[in-house]
Amino acid sequence: MVAELSRVLRPGGHLLVNDLHPAAVEWGFRSKFNLDAVFYRLLSPKHGPKGYLDAVTNAGLKTLRMTELTTETCGLGHPCDLVDEFREEYAWLPFILGILAQAS
Repeated sequence: MVAELSRVLRPGGHLLVNDLHPAAVEWGFRSKFNLDAVFYRLLSPKHGPKGYLDAVTNAGLKTLRMTELTTETCGLGHPCDLVDEFREEYAWLPFILGILAQAS
C-alpha cells in the first residue's frame, strides 16, 4: 500500500500513515466499525514500528516523524473514546502509531 501511495505522490508531497500501534494489537485491540448494519473487524498485521518504517523507506519516501501515542495521549490533548478506568490503567500502552513521510 505504501509503495502505491508513494508512486502517486508528487515530489515534496506528504504521506501520513496512522494505525493501531502493534503493541495495542498484541493486547487484543482491532480496528472495527459498523456500516449499514454490518460489523467489520479489520485484520491487523503483526509487525512492529520498524516494519512500518521499512515500508516507508523501501517505497523511496523520507521519514519526517514517527509518533507513538499512548491511550492517555492518543487524541493529542483530547482523550480517546475509552472509559477513564481503562485509560488510567493502561496509560503506558502505545495505542496509535503515526508516521509522516515525504516524497523526494
